[in-house]
Amino acid sequence: MKKTLLVLTLGILGIGMGMAQNLDVKVKGIEEVEGNIRIAVFNQSKEFPDDEYAYQKREVPVTGESQTIRFSNLPRGTYSVAIYHDEDRNRELNTNFFGMPTEDYGFSNNASGTFGPPSFESCSFSFTGSSKTISIEID
Repeated sequence: MKKTLLVLTLGILGIGMGMAQNLDVKVKGIEEVEGNIRIAVFNQSKEFPDDEYAYQKREVPVTGESQTIRFSNLPRGTYSVAIYHDEDRNRELNTNFFGMPTEDYGFSNNASGTFGPPSFESCSFSFTGSSKTISIEID
């Protein structure tokens, strides 16, 4: 009985404290199966989408035309995701003479910007603490 009560109490405390869960990001539209995917999860608008200010970030090898990248132990909150396909593995989003990206990229909500990246708010989504999957189409 004491063990059951302890388990229930810990479970209730965990729910109340917003137990962290997984966010799976399904990346679609990968045209070249080479290089790396660089992806960053943000929990604030400061310097979005500069991955230096990301809450969590990953760099994973490209394995196919679509793939899923997991972020573990995220607490409840509002997040935005920025991603790009680093085909040449130089850890920079390559741009042309005019500053336009030459490597594929995307954002959560498949948001797009005008004359620059979209805002944190236009990319944001609520993460309630339950595991969640979002899809981002890169181009």
